[in-house]
Parts: sequence; structure tokens; C-alpha cells
Amino acid sequence: MRSTFLASFIGATLILTGCRPVHIEVTRLSQTPAPVNHPVREIVVLSQMPTDRKYQEISLINAKSVLPLNDMLPEIKRKASELGADAIVIKTYTLPEHKESAQVLVVAIRFL
Repeated sequence: MRSTFLASFIGATLILTGCRPVHIEVTRLSQTPAPVNHPVREIVVLSQMPTDRKYQEISLINAKSVLPLNDMLPEIKRKASELGADAIVIKTYTLPEHKESAQVLVVAIRFL
């Protein structure tokens, strides 16, 4: 009973505060530093690497959450923007199984 109440309380707190439980890990692929005073960028979401323009891969972003992909994307895009990316390319997405988190791996790219 107490654990059910605690889980409900934590869930309600996360919803009310707008906190999204998305765990993000970044692996830098480029030595190019992120902009110091980066403007918030509109991040394009792609399903494959672009063939119509040149780009530089700047990082891998691995995100895990109990949320579905569409609910994880705002946090992933925010992180990509902080890194100076213009777009993310979704490489893999794993659905959650047996109370495990969903996982998505994207490549953050900067257009040249």
C-alpha cells in the first residue's frame, strides 16, 4: 500500500513539474566544440542520413525512458540543440519489454 502511494506521488510530481524521466548519454564524435551561447535550434528529425547536403556527425545520443518515442523526442532534440546540431537521425529504437525502458539511439548532425 505504501509503495503504491509513493509511486503515485512520484508520478504525479513528475507530471506536475513537467519533469520528463528521460536518461540521456552523449558520445562526442567530433572535436568541434558546441557553441558557447547556443541559440535554441529547430532540430529536424530524420530516418536516414541526408543525401542531398553535406553534414558532419557530431555526437551519438542514447536515450532511455518508459515514455514512448514521441514523448522522448523533445528531450533528445533539446540535447542535440545544446550540442550545436541541426538534425538528428534515428538509428535504432527498442520498445520496452517487461518493465524495461524503451531505448533510442540517434546521431546528431550539423549541416555544412
